[in-house]
Amino acid sequence: MTDLQEFFSVAVENYFETPSFFHTEFTELFHIIQRMLNFDYEIACMFDPSKNAP
Repeated sequence: MTDLQEFFSVAVENYFETPSFFHTEFTELFHIIQRMLNFDYEIACMFDPSKNAP
């Protein structure tokens, strides 16, 4: 179970630290985490998926 917990923590960390890269490289996972955390970068005015930088 530790590997799954580590994967989750690293995925969430990347979601917040490098959202543009994470969205580009792992789009499906990005949207899963976004729904799970109920946090939308577009609403928070920090991220535009059409651009490469937040």
